[in-house]
Amino acid sequence: FTVDKELVILSKDGNIKNRIHLGNYANLTPLSPDGTKIVYNDENDQIRLINSDGSNRRKLTSNEHGYFNPAWSPDSSKIVISTLTGELKVIDITSDKIFDLDKGDNPSWSPDSQYILYSQLERVDGYKIISADLYLVKYDGSQKIPQTTTKDELEGYANWSLDGGKIAFGSYINGNLFIAPVRTALPVKESEAESLLQLGSVEKMQHRSLEKWKGTIHPSFSQQ
Repeated sequence: FTVDKELVILSKDGNIKNRIHLGNYANLTPLSPDGTKIVYNDENDQIRLINSDGSNRRKLTSNEHGYFNPAWSPDSSKIVISTLTGELKVIDITSDKIFDLDKGDNPSWSPDSQYILYSQLERVDGYKIISADLYLVKYDGSQKIPQTTTKDELEGYANWSLDGGKIAFGSYINGNLFIAPVRTALPVKESEAESLLQLGSVEKMQHRSLEKWKGTIHPSFSQQ
């Protein structure tokens, strides 16, 4: 966590392990899953990386875009970031390559660190959501696959099962929760898949079978 311009790292037993002066306040400073690196925003909303011992500070982005909400891949090799203009990008920290993904919100990494699940929203007057669907994309921007194509539901806030075979997501309309298998291939015809979804004949197209769950709008899997 941060206090003013200082990052405080705690050990598992709650004791202070290290203090790092960042040079600016950063409200999000996620630690990599392997515990070796920290990513944060500088005063210009660029993305910086530093080792958890305070060494090897470096800048990962340097352009006119502002970035926020960095999130580590499970294998600690990549970071998905959001731009202030609503785009998603991935930084490969081993090569410093930046990959453009898509317009989107609420990205979530697959357990194998290869794919990102995210939502696309269409708003009216800047706040009212009139369209929302889920998409899957590989970390390098390839293999974009729609996960939902519904017209009568607004899906968002998706998360993965631990084995990567299913996703849970919520409804912006009423807060219902859904759980469904991950769709890994495009339908032959998108309109055909949508018709089958509405009729409930989804297994034939390997498109989607939904189970509705009552609950909060932010789903997560606690067990397999």
